[in-house]
Amino acid sequence: MSFVVHFEDDTTTVVDAADSYEQEGPLTTFFDRNGGGRLASAFAVRVASFRTSKIVEVRRETAETIESLQSSIRSSSSTTTSHRCAHSPHK
Repeated sequence: MSFVVHFEDDTTTVVDAADSYEQEGPLTTFFDRNGGGRLASAFAVRVASFRTSKIVEVRRETAETIESLQSSIRSSSSTTTSHRCAHSPHK
């Protein structure tokens, strides 16, 4: 499962391999629960974290929608749109 995160500076990030997210202090953290139930379980893995104050929107997307979004980002000539892969927590 993936999430598309839109930021206040008009950039977009695709967070792959996450199935849930929650706010942790000033950050919004995305998790892969690896079949575990709760985010606080030993099975949950943090996939990515972003400053909550910079996030405008978070959308859960399917693989097909993500592929379409990625191709439109690649073909876009806009300088305000970027694609950042989020595979590890940002500090």
